[in-house]
Order: sequence, then C-alpha cells, then structure tokens
Amino acid sequence: KEDSSVAEGAVEDDSNVAIADDIDIADSEGGNQTVTLNITGGTASIGTNGLSFTTGDGSDDSVMVFNGSLADINTALDAMTFTATTNLNGSNVGAIQMQTDDGNGGTDNDTLQFNITAVDDAPTLTATAANPTFTENGSAVNLFSSSAVSTVESGQTLSSFTLTITNVSDGATLGIDETLFIDGSAITLTDTNSGITTTNSLTYSVSLTANTATLSLTGGSLTEAEMQI
Repeated sequence: KEDSSVAEGAVEDDSNVAIADDIDIADSEGGNQTVTLNITGGTASIGTNGLSFTTGDGSDDSVMVFNGSLADINTALDAMTFTATTNLNGSNVGAIQMQTDDGNGGTDNDTLQFNITAVDDAPTLTATAANPTFTENGSAVNLFSSSAVSTVESGQTLSSFTLTITNVSDGATLGIDETLFIDGSAITLTDTNSGITTTNSLTYSVSLTANTATLSLTGGSLTEAEMQI
C-alpha cells in the first residue's frame, strides 16, 4: 500500500524538484517489493541504495522498475525528484504512477499528479552574418543572410529590440554618417537621433558612446514573421 496523500507542484522548466518525503509503501507481511514508476510530463530520479533495477537506473527516468526491501524502497522514494519536460505547463500535466507488487499476489496502484505553473520564456533570436564588403559611398549591403525569431510561447508578440553597433565613426567628426535600413526607414547612427519607422511605426532612438552606437526600437506588437523581415 502506498501513502501518497500529498499534492505536488512544479514550475515550468524546473529541474530536480524535491517530492515530499511522506511517500511510503507499507506491507503487513513485509518482504521485498517490486515497484514500477511511470512518469508523465518529465522524468524522475530516486535513491538507488539496495535496489535492483530491471528498467531504468533511477536517474532521470520516464519509466523505472526496481526491487528491494521496504526500508530501502521507502528511503529511495524519500529522495525522489522530478524534472519537468521543457516548456510544459498546465493543470495535472505531470504525473507519477506507482505500482507495487509483493510477489505473493498483493498489488497496489496510486498516482501523484502535478500542476506545472507556466513562466514567461524570453524570446529567442538567431541570425547568420553575411559578412559583406561595403564600398565607401556605394549601395547598401545586407548584414545578415538569414534570421529566425521566436516568442517561444504561442499567442505572443514582440514589442522591442536593441542593436549594438561597434566601430562607428561620428559623422560630426569625419563627415560620414553610417546608416542602418530597418523597418522601412534609414536610421542614421548619430547620437540622440530619434524618430518613427515607416513600416510598423516603431519608436527608435540612437545613443553613441565613443565608437559604439546603441539603437533601440520600441512600441511594437510584431509577429515573428514581421520581426524577421
């Protein structure tokens, strides 16, 4: 018989969350037990001292089957931890099903269910540099050959992004103003330059410190596809 009257919970992307140590297997007849654990929504780890495994090894398993004494099994279960599947969240989306068999016809089944609380994942951006050669006073060149943007979670949009450009020459000194073409607008990289972009009406501002320009664009509600253009 398993005592599993504890309600567990985890947070999205958590790893090695400790399960309460009041999960016990009892059998009035004593003797060794075979235990099967089926984990949904992640993996589990338990102690391994004194246990013999036929499935899994007790470390980050989705399924494990092991045999041992009641004392060793209960000590192992007291050390149980749960690692949620990446980006999984919701009510009762995680579960640990336990089945015990004493080898004499006595079996029992019980399940611990988990609510996994959602967290706001940061968006991701990857880009492949084109490494172009620019000819002075020539036509503009593309800086990246491809890019990929993700909000990670569905139904979200992108509100802002920031670019840092190094080795910028201040036009006030050299008579040359570097320009980036973004969102339908030509943005000159001079200190305090600001305005609104043409395509998506983003607010932009430029700050220049030494030879490093920081270009900030805010006020958007862009889809992933709009951000990648």
